[in-house]
Amino acid sequence: MTATTPSADIDLEFGQEARVCELQEVAHIQSGLAKGRSGPEATLELPYIRTANVQAGWLDLAEMKTLFVTPQQSIKHRLEHEDVLILEGGDADKVGRGWIWESQVPDCLHQNHVFAVRTDPEVLSPRYLAYYVNSPAARRYFLACAKQTTNLASINRRQLSALPVPLPSLEAQLTAVSAVERYLSRVDEGVRNFETALKAAEMMRLVLLERCWDGSRVETLEELLDAPFKNGRSVPTAEEGFPVLRLTALREGVVNTGEAKVGAWSGEEARPFLIEEHDFLVARGNGSLKLVGRGGLVVNEPPPVAFPDTLIRVRVDSSRLLGEFLRFAWDSQRVRAQIEERAHTSAGIYKVNQEMLRDIQLPVPSLREQRRLVEEIKTQTESLQRLEVSLRQQLGRAGALRSAVLHAAFSGSLTAGVALAQNETDAVRS
Repeated sequence: MTATTPSADIDLEFGQEARVCELQEVAHIQSGLAKGRSGPEATLELPYIRTANVQAGWLDLAEMKTLFVTPQQSIKHRLEHEDVLILEGGDADKVGRGWIWESQVPDCLHQNHVFAVRTDPEVLSPRYLAYYVNSPAARRYFLACAKQTTNLASINRRQLSALPVPLPSLEAQLTAVSAVERYLSRVDEGVRNFETALKAAEMMRLVLLERCWDGSRVETLEELLDAPFKNGRSVPTAEEGFPVLRLTALREGVVNTGEAKVGAWSGEEARPFLIEEHDFLVARGNGSLKLVGRGGLVVNEPPPVAFPDTLIRVRVDSSRLLGEFLRFAWDSQRVRAQIEERAHTSAGIYKVNQEMLRDIQLPVPSLREQRRLVEEIKTQTESLQRLEVSLRQQLGRAGALRSAVLHAAFSGSLTAGVALAQNETDAVRS
């Protein structure tokens, strides 16, 4: 759709004490620099801020890149202390988000998809503006006027210039910033606690899986097979045909047979690739080393469905190794280390093949011990999963609290709104 500037169409809820002005009235907006050399004069190699570096309320400077520029470009596009960086576009949740530059890296520039907004700090506090662009009111403005395609949204300099900004006195701005930071620090503390608890839950799960190895003899996967490895088949999507699993069918160690598409082949063609209960499917490739070779067990009698070329089917001798036990042992750190050591990359994708899987070493306790361990691990894993779900829900709630605090700060109801947010934040922390 055609982008417009809907400043008159949005209920900004700024309150009566603050006048509203357009951003261009109180700040200078500088577009960024396109990447690439600019001829032989581009002799200066300087770091620059990319869209990936700008988050909502913080800057991720873990991976800084550099580019060659001319001396004139370095002067025009060099960031100054307390410039507010605002994204031109990206995913809908990214457009317009931003944060303040505090000279973390010397002589830093900004690329052409990142605006640098420079305020007069005696009129508009840079930190006040940095919080404001991430507030619900500003988010509504950016999304309403952004030019959107299927997956992306973007704003131009004219639309950013027309952003309505509530402008109370400088003293009131600084008071709002102080209040926001006080309560957001409590939210952030809660988030850190939740994230620490999630990491602890993951470590507990890994320790639990290592019990598969206690006192067990070790055999290779090839020695435990009941049938040869088998790769699936690549099948185009069709409106009519026979169902085939998607790679996303592998989730948390099991195969979700509902994650399938209709393939352009017949049931007879698909017959050699049908899955059965207790089959174990292994992902052949992934862009992440931590995900390549992940496996999933077919835990129940499946409907008629085949597996694709992105998976390897593994059928083990159930008189020696239970499928449920293999599922847990496969996710243990010792097996993951073997898989990641063998995986190779091609065009940025990590891959494993049948040959790499043959000599993967697995623990093989007695069947009685396997059954005992499976029941113990299932019970404790389910408890950990419930804990993780609860923690992730609380993390989502913390995100909502951040929006509530920012809404209160820029809605003319700061005192009452922040008091409410404080109560909610204290509830989350407890």
